[in-house]
Amino acid sequence: MPILTARLALVPAALALLGACSSSSSDPLPPAAPDTPPAPVTPVESSIDLGPRPSLMSLKQEAAELDRRVSLADPTTTLPDSGTARYDGAMTIGDGDGLALIGNLALVADLEASELSGVAGQFYTEDGGQLAGRLDIAPTDISLDARRGYFDTGMTGDLSLDDTVYGIDATLYGEFYTYGQDHIAAGDLAGNLTTGGAATPITGSFWAH
Repeated sequence: MPILTARLALVPAALALLGACSSSSSDPLPPAAPDTPPAPVTPVESSIDLGPRPSLMSLKQEAAELDRRVSLADPTTTLPDSGTARYDGAMTIGDGDGLALIGNLALVADLEASELSGVAGQFYTEDGGQLAGRLDIAPTDISLDARRGYFDTGMTGDLSLDDTVYGIDATLYGEFYTYGQDHIAAGDLAGNLTTGGAATPITGSFWAH
């Protein structure tokens, strides 16, 4: 599985979400991506609890700080082989045409099974609108080699604001990083958003530690 030659960039709309607290970091190491898109996976509803809704500002700050750490981090090549690990952070989603969302993210790794799953929710629009709903991240294998630890998986679900429902169907490509004592899972996403019967391409990024 080759490494992407360039990391998917945040769409301009999603970058605007982080503008208030952006860092001057360079792009982090590129995430892994498969030679061909993975077969569609329908995530089951995750039982992972996101906890209380964080503020929009705290999500912006966490995304910017974790992005900075990833830019300075080393790839993780080994993980413990027992127990579980939870990674909490943020996810951005945008369509490059005015839609910019940022939300809460939780990933849980079953280290003995080398499997990861998760959920994203509690999203905000750029102007602070609160979306209902959650996006379930399908269980997937964690792969490790001499250069990095990586994963790819599907994410589906519905988000809603007022009377508008956004159906999300995306693929996540992620890697693990080590920054001092901090362990971070981060990467990019790409897929489609469907509303009113029309599908629009989306991209985004995610960070969790």
